[in-house]
Amino acid sequence: MLEVHDTESLAFKYEIALPAKRAQALNYRGLVRASGNGRFVLVQNATPATSITVVDLQQRKVVSEVPTPGCWGILPAASHGSRFSMLCGDGKLATVTLDDSGQVSDRQIGEAVFDADADPWFHHAEQLGDRYWFVSFKGVLTEVDLGGAVAVVKSARPLVGAAGQRAGWRPGGYQPFAIDPSGRWLVVAMHDKGSEGSHKRPARRLWMFDMAAGTRVASAPGQGSVSLTFSRSGQRLQALDGEKGALHVWRWGERGKLTPISSVARAGEAAIHLESHD
Repeated sequence: MLEVHDTESLAFKYEIALPAKRAQALNYRGLVRASGNGRFVLVQNATPATSITVVDLQQRKVVSEVPTPGCWGILPAASHGSRFSMLCGDGKLATVTLDDSGQVSDRQIGEAVFDADADPWFHHAEQLGDRYWFVSFKGVLTEVDLGGAVAVVKSARPLVGAAGQRAGWRPGGYQPFAIDPSGRWLVVAMHDKGSEGSHKRPARRLWMFDMAAGTRVASAPGQGSVSLTFSRSGQRLQALDGEKGALHVWRWGERGKLTPISSVARAGEAAIHLESHD
């Protein structure tokens, strides 16, 4: 079932029956997303064949199923109300555009943007409008514009220098990086001695970057972080400790200075992901 709740009171409003295909997986952002115009809810399926269920919130019913072989996750465009993209196993981004009735009106697949064998991307992405950022297992940050019918790479740059590569510094976790609402500051959960299969390892350090200058400006203890997110105001950084289950909250200062605000010793049993609604 897809349940709809009031975001202010959390009161239940209504529910819509879904096909028995929904992916039973960790609650990554890209598995259930609203379209840019808020009319459709898009639900990731896996049977294990992949597809997207399209739910029309105006009609309160399922209106279509979009087959998405080899592709995973939902990345809605902001400027086009019924367009979304997906990461594909061959390193490409597929983009689907829906019409007003929730049916596919266009489907495009761009050129390969990453090598899934040599340096795959984390599925977690940070979004500002049509701009999405992805980080690879070896620490390359890529910005992609998903507003058009075909995804366009805007930039790509390594976050780890030569010395860091020799020490095996790599990103790790489930939400291994966060970008503040202004799009200027980037925080990445990093671990050393990284290797094949270490991409979920908790952080030893948090690395802070000035996106405008393209430089690392600060570093702080990792606190075992596996998930990071900024508050909507950009004034706080929040992290989940994947080793102890704790939640840490810091005040975000200029150039990545972190001032502790609070910690919750056990934020939840097997807590993995973070969302901030303040």
